[in-house]
Amino acid sequence: MKKIWTIVLLSILLGFGTGIPAAKASSPALNVSFDPASGVVTITGQLDSAGGSPATVQVRNPLNSLDYLDQQAAAPDGSFRFSYTLKNRMPGNYTVTAGGGGAVMSATFHADPAPSAELSAELSPPQTGRPERLVCASRPCRHNLFERIIGG
Repeated sequence: MKKIWTIVLLSILLGFGTGIPAAKASSPALNVSFDPASGVVTITGQLDSAGGSPATVQVRNPLNSLDYLDQQAAAPDGSFRFSYTLKNRMPGNYTVTAGGGGAVMSATFHADPAPSAELSAELSPPQTGRPERLVCASRPCRHNLFERIIGG
């Protein structure tokens, strides 16, 4: 009789034990954000393995050339974060691939050309007649500012 109660009690305890779900590791995830003003790319993600595993990330530009490559140990919860500034900002879709602990993830982001800085110059002191004004975009000016100032 004592043996039966022990078996019943163990069966109940084992039944409750299997009803409790085991702690599940987070699913692999990859998020990429791009700040157009600064050109900074932030890559965050989650590995499905335990922390401390190496997380590797690579970014390829629209011409499929390597733009960024780095590796670091993931945090104890398996999360990772990388941040960098685009090297040669060209318009198009960039591909981000990250992996670690047996997981490989991929995402894309789009970058437009860098905003061009507009430069302007005015002659000082003001000249009589029509004021001279030079405007240059991100390419070299076709006018020689020094010659314009000295009247050459």
